[in-house]
Amino acid sequence: MNQFEKTMAQSEEQFLRSVGVSKETFEAIFNLLASHIQSVLDEQPMKKRGQKSQLRLLERLLLTFTYLHHNPTFARLGSAFGISES
Repeated sequence: MNQFEKTMAQSEEQFLRSVGVSKETFEAIFNLLASHIQSVLDEQPMKKRGQKSQLRLLERLLLTFTYLHHNPTFARLGSAFGISES
């Protein structure tokens, strides 16, 4: 089970303590972010947009909230999310 699945499986109180926002708020922000990204892609289509991310958008949003809430080192974030620390 990856970090995202572990965090989403937590109770509402545990999720709030570990991420800093409620699950409902997290999902609302994700929906806004996803629709904004899609509208930008529709308005400005490009063939190449850089290297593809190893993480899905949900996981990147969770990583961002985790970093903002706890301020861990990049090494710790990298090991928790299974990515490079840089």
